[in-house]
Amino acid sequence: FTGNTIDDASTAIFDLPSGVTVDRCIFSNCSRVFDAGGTCPTITKSLFYNNTTVGCSITGMLTDNPLYCAAREGLPEEFTLQIESPASAGNNAWEVQIGARPVECAWGEISDDVTVPASSEVYVLEDVIVPRNETLTIESNVVFKFDEDDNSSEGKDTSLNELCIDDGSLIIDASAGNKVKFKGTSASEGHWYGIVFLDGGHGDLYHSEVKHAVIGVLIEEDTTVEVDSCSFSDNDNYDIQATAGSGDAVRITNNTITVGDGTGIHYTSTHDRHEVRISDNTIYGNGGSDEGILLDGVGYDGDHGYSQEVDGNYITGFSAGDGLRLTISDEPDVFDNMITSSKHGINAVKGFGDDLKAVIGGSS
Repeated sequence: FTGNTIDDASTAIFDLPSGVTVDRCIFSNCSRVFDAGGTCPTITKSLFYNNTTVGCSITGMLTDNPLYCAAREGLPEEFTLQIESPASAGNNAWEVQIGARPVECAWGEISDDVTVPASSEVYVLEDVIVPRNETLTIESNVVFKFDEDDNSSEGKDTSLNELCIDDGSLIIDASAGNKVKFKGTSASEGHWYGIVFLDGGHGDLYHSEVKHAVIGVLIEEDTTVEVDSCSFSDNDNYDIQATAGSGDAVRITNNTITVGDGTGIHYTSTHDRHEVRISDNTIYGNGGSDEGILLDGVGYDGDHGYSQEVDGNYITGFSAGDGLRLTISDEPDVFDNMITSSKHGINAVKGFGDDLKAVIGGSS
């Protein structure tokens, strides 16, 4: 008797013969699980929640709330699982799926470390918040689908859904051929808000695909984030937007970005002691795109070992805009970039503090 979910039964299993094993099952909200006149089975890797009487020993089994999706907001299944469910393979010590239905939904603040198993398809119904001391791990081939209706009034944006790393941690456990995907339930720009790293949030966004957001990835001050080997397309304002404060270090490398009517990478800074490297990205624009890369804000303090480097990028197709726009008050290093088919290859604008002092070399 394996991999079943039984909910709200008068007696879950009646007249059980001897020699039966109950494995990887969920029993919830039942008046009685095992018939008093039957034989107790061998019970392994199962979950029992809110049953009036079990009738057999369940020592060592899970007794936590299975956290059903409960057909919320029109989901087709009632007994699929929320991402933090203990019945999910990523969240129990046995590392097995328990019950009849897999992970399907997510909303709210997670209260423990959570792992989303490989190849799950998850509907995000409200903001998902990863708070301090908690980690969200997403395994390969997982698809997150964000609906547009945010009723939580939380996160960075109060009207659109987002994945918000708020002093917590995000880990992407994927590879080049098995990417994690973040997209809208509708294939339109700005359908959801984006992946947001707030003050204190940290993580590495690797081997991911981000589509249909207002801002694909938003990185705020006092975070530690690397974005590497990802693809971005069909996002509204920015594919990647990062703000650096004192001591921050941001790495945006090896990504493929297809820009809509906005900007591919926008990097700004509020303090001169920060470090950024934007390198080896491929950025495609169109007739309505603004910039491939935009650098603005305060420059950096080179005397203390900090640097701003824009190198090895291929930028093309910004026929009405700038491949690279520099509006910054100090000395970014710009080298080994290839910029083609754009109105301005590099548009260097005087900064608000000093005159722009970019070091530009080796670029075509």
